[in-house]
Amino acid sequence: MKYKSWLAIGIALTVLLTASSRAQNAAQAKWNEAQARETALGISKRWKFSPDDFQESAQLLHNVYAVLPFDLPGTPRWILLIATAPPDNTCHACAPVTGAVIFALKDAAWQAVYDQPHVIDSGSFGKPPSPGARNLGPSKPAVEFDLGSMAQGYEFNSSTFVAEVNRKLREVLSVPTGESNEATGAQPEQTFRWQAEVETSRSVHEGFADIVVTFSGTKAVDNGTMIRPYSGTWTYRFNGEVYKKAE
Repeated sequence: MKYKSWLAIGIALTVLLTASSRAQNAAQAKWNEAQARETALGISKRWKFSPDDFQESAQLLHNVYAVLPFDLPGTPRWILLIATAPPDNTCHACAPVTGAVIFALKDAAWQAVYDQPHVIDSGSFGKPPSPGARNLGPSKPAVEFDLGSMAQGYEFNSSTFVAEVNRKLREVLSVPTGESNEATGAQPEQTFRWQAEVETSRSVHEGFADIVVTFSGTKAVDNGTMIRPYSGTWTYRFNGEVYKKAE
């Protein structure tokens, strides 16, 4: 009986210690976005840029403008997008450089596993395009950047996809998603608007799903003198490096 009593106590202690260890690991694994933002900003301030990115400037400003899930199977991750630009980068055609810091849950703690100063340089008036999380297939997290701009009443929209290829973030596809001249004051018979829906298909190549772009609306033809109905479907297929339009 005494042996059984000590055995029961031992089992109870083991269960208690295991539960305590799991609770500690759970506490360590809790995602702290504020701390991650601070860490990412600290990393971005050490980034170096080429003259192609910016003209010489006494100061570059860094801003974490998006925090998105970027999971891999068995590895929870987050991607923090950072816009970098000089303070006077506010003209219509001025775009910041978007960089990224990726955090992953490793050994029961969130860690910055890698960073990349230059991912895309897109945007206007010093602001980056609107980002969103997108999966381009099994184990293929991506970021979709939606950009809209207007010039002299003409409206343009596009989507750019960034994914990991060979352990590096890169732009894999950029497609137009809409165009309109409705704000130009043109006559109704000369006014057009078309838009596109972007979806992923079940077909997968090199681990990436095909991207299907479906267009509908009206579009100018014959050097802009005639307006015609516009519809169609384009399929883009990954070739190991980027997406190309499938023939």
